[in-house]
Amino acid sequence: MAHVPTTEAQSLIERYKQTRQMQLLDQLYPASPLQPPQSQPYQHIVTALDSLFEEAAAPVRKGPQFTVERMRVAHRFEKGWLQETFSDTAWSFFGPQPQRTLLDTTRTVDLRARMQAHFGAPTYVLADDLQPDRDDFDQFAYWFVVNDSIPVVVSDADGPRNRGVIVATERRWRSVLPDVREAVLQPIRETPDRAPYVDYFYDRVDRRWYRAGYDGIQFFLEPVSRRALTPGRRPPPPTP
Repeated sequence: MAHVPTTEAQSLIERYKQTRQMQLLDQLYPASPLQPPQSQPYQHIVTALDSLFEEAAAPVRKGPQFTVERMRVAHRFEKGWLQETFSDTAWSFFGPQPQRTLLDTTRTVDLRARMQAHFGAPTYVLADDLQPDRDDFDQFAYWFVVNDSIPVVVSDADGPRNRGVIVATERRWRSVLPDVREAVLQPIRETPDRAPYVDYFYDRVDRRWYRAGYDGIQFFLEPVSRRALTPGRRPPPPTP
């Protein structure tokens, strides 16, 4: 339901607008004979509208706020170690943004091929755990261990049909999550190298399984029978 301003709030907003208009007139016509001879200094009226300008008035950050000194991708068989080491982690997430950078507008299948070329196979793919009662169907996830102790997880936003990826890390880095994303995924921004891969994907809308990937020439998304999937066995590499 839309917020309806109270009469008092509307009156305050009108006063704010009138005061602002008078200030602009004084700036434009300081020597105007129409200006009152004994003009009193204007008092700033604080309103909720001022908060709209707080972000714009904030100082611009200079330089990176997050630096990667060392980074590695956790192997698929390190799942137990990851769960034990980071089980108590409070996470913050950062998905595709309206700023429309490469990491927001590029198709997820393309970003996945670039990550395959630069980082190798993901830590997790859907084929690793095909439990019938699962409630999530993430296509893939890369677990990075940054600077020896910081977990960063990059996963698909919602399957191969969408764009961008989701980046998650410890909540203490929440204020610089855009910098975390840029620093960790910088390699796939610098060069457009792609490597072949195949993932399984489950579409919860049409309730069908698919093979999604890149064969070295083109991207593909094709239906596959659930009976053809073996739990724990990743799909074989594609052939051009």
